[in-house]
Amino acid sequence: MDKIATEIMTYRLHDGDWHELIFHESSHAAVDALYNQLDIFFQRPVTDTIRVLIDMTESCALPIVYGYQKMRPLMARYPQRPNTRYAFVSANRLDLVLLVKTTVMAIYPQINANYFGGGQRDAAMRWLLQEQHE
Repeated sequence: MDKIATEIMTYRLHDGDWHELIFHESSHAAVDALYNQLDIFFQRPVTDTIRVLIDMTESCALPIVYGYQKMRPLMARYPQRPNTRYAFVSANRLDLVLLVKTTVMAIYPQINANYFGGGQRDAAMRWLLQEQHE
C-alpha cells in the first residue's frame, strides 16, 4: 500500500488497485488536492475503471461552488476519461448527496457514485469493490 499524507489530505493506493482519499479539512486547498489527484487518475487508459473511496468524515463536505469551478476545466481537459466509481463517506450524508448531485452526477453521468454515513465505511468499501471481480 502506497501512502502520501499532508495536513490537507491523506492518499492511499491499496492492494487491488483502489484509491482512498481522506480529507482533514474543508477548504479550497482540499478541493485543489482532490482535483490534482483526479487529474492523475484521468490520465489512465479509458478502458480502466478507477475506484476511489473519498472520506470526508473528518473534514465534512468540501466547498461546493469552488469545487464546481475547478471541475469544469478538468473535465474539459479529459473528454474521454476512464470509468470512475466513487464511494463518498461523510459524517453528514446529506452534505454528500448535495455536493455530488449538484456538482458531478447531474453533469457527468458516466460517473458512478454512492454516499455513506460516517459509520458506514465497511459498507462503502464493499460497494466500491463489488464489481471488481465480476
